[in-house]
Amino acid sequence: DDGSLVQAAGYDRLTGRFGVFNARQYAIPTKPTRDDAQRALAVLLDLIDEVAFADQAIDQAAALSAMLAAAVRPSLPTCPGYLTKAHQIGSGKSFLNRIVSTLATAQNVPGVAFPGDGDEMRKTLIAMLMKSPAVINFDDLNGDIVPSESLKTCLTEEFIGGRLLGLSKDITCSTRSLFLFSGNNVEPLRDMARRIVRIPLDPATEKPTERKFKRPHAEADARRQRARYVSAALTIVRAWLAAGAPLASVKPVASYGRWSDWCRQPLLWLGLADPATRLFEQLTQDPDHELLGRMLRGWRAAHGHKAMLVREVRAAFPDDDFREALRDVAEDKT
Repeated sequence: DDGSLVQAAGYDRLTGRFGVFNARQYAIPTKPTRDDAQRALAVLLDLIDEVAFADQAIDQAAALSAMLAAAVRPSLPTCPGYLTKAHQIGSGKSFLNRIVSTLATAQNVPGVAFPGDGDEMRKTLIAMLMKSPAVINFDDLNGDIVPSESLKTCLTEEFIGGRLLGLSKDITCSTRSLFLFSGNNVEPLRDMARRIVRIPLDPATEKPTERKFKRPHAEADARRQRARYVSAALTIVRAWLAAGAPLASVKPVASYGRWSDWCRQPLLWLGLADPATRLFEQLTQDPDHELLGRMLRGWRAAHGHKAMLVREVRAAFPDDDFREALRDVAEDKT
């Protein structure tokens, strides 16, 4: 929590975690400078150099924040999820998520099907979180990320409770796993919009699968040199802390204070775009948010601040748009 590094393998009493690593493979300066951070940033940028970001500045910054989050996730009480999305297959979504996963764990991270309902989501999450995975990767989504209570809890709380499948036993699991999502033409909706950072990709070609790369083995390189990339991510965070943790003047991200400090502010300090740009963008573009705004504006125009019964509102529809907004709001609740 204080930004110090656990440099000895084995059980760490302060964090309550067991580390399995060879400290000699990692090279993080004791007090890294801004120049050290710039060199470390270049190492990470080289790894994702050929990823086709929709906006090179904004979406690349979001991907870099995901890489920092992967390296420090056990030290973050809460962390937003990351959705890598595109319009076409073969755009590099799974590739980017695997690169990010490599900074979180040396193990292979399997893709998991996104559960179709809330109860199945809860069972899936409890079963997975019991193993304390470094990453939970919902790969190749077939639809938008709709809210479920258990998934919302995992992204904004340190622990989740539930009943063990097949047994009458309640358990509590840590949620300190990095949640990754990928899919074509999918979005986080409603309450998920503030919990997930989008990373849109756009290869700008009709056939993304036919692209040729200067570095076709980047994923294998990341696995082989994992310690180098983890060291680079940790160096960036540590350099920002060593510089006195300077804070850029940006909007706060509710529920994600330390993530914003350790995975957002160091990149802003190094002159990059705000990794949370897409998050704030989707909050204003969320269809439910827009619908609620239409309804409230219509209500105020028609009735001001007067409290009314539903039947009184139904009896007086002065405006077609207000009528339509009310019906859309009530559609799933009738």
